[in-house]
Amino acid sequence: MSRNPVAIAMAIFVASSAAAQAAPNSKYQKGASYYDSCWKRTADKAIAKGTDAKKAAKKANSHCKKLSKKLLSAGGSKYDIKDRQRSLRQTID
Repeated sequence: MSRNPVAIAMAIFVASSAAAQAAPNSKYQKGASYYDSCWKRTADKAIAKGTDAKKAAKKANSHCKKLSKKLLSAGGSKYDIKDRQRSLRQTID
């Protein structure tokens, strides 16, 4: 039984490209959930200290800035981060 080298090469190419496409998505999703939890923890701590919701959101944005930059490098966009921050702000109001 002889195997076609072109078919084998094509199968390897398809499998490697699928793995390459799946990695950024899972990395982004993991970073996004970590960003959300960091943002929420920081905002909750600020509110517990007596800060109003708007100042707590600003504090959370600045505190989690490194994580937002990691999200950008993992395949996110600045608009996605802005939308994420907007939805998180609505949870603390």
